[in-house]
Amino acid sequence: MSQANAQRSADEALMNIQKVGPYTIRPLSFGAMALVTPMLTDVTQKIIALAPEGRFGMVDALQIGFQLLPEFIPIMARILDVEEEEIKGLEGHMGMLLLSAIWNANERLFTDFFTLAATLCPKVGATAAEPTA
Repeated sequence: MSQANAQRSADEALMNIQKVGPYTIRPLSFGAMALVTPMLTDVTQKIIALAPEGRFGMVDALQIGFQLLPEFIPIMARILDVEEEEIKGLEGHMGMLLLSAIWNANERLFTDFFTLAATLCPKVGATAAEPTA
């Protein structure tokens, strides 16, 4: 590996840039976040509507996540700067890898966003920010 490639790899690791198949996943820019925030707000409202009263655990999150999987297609397309049809045509495992990589590259941002949105919802209330098993 050349010195330039080694430096680029080190920089990409620090910035949490990852290749998944032909796609490059990186933390969202401020402009990209502004574009996907309305979509994330819609998803958050749907999550809250489907969430059980009170505690919200990992099983709940997985069940709701799979129910709302179609809602993530336009978000993924916007983040990856591709057409929605390209996302819809992905093999299932590749789609999940991409979704996971997008989450991982932006975990703090998404966690803060969803936590804030959930705590503002009267249905979830004070239990939204509490960790569950």
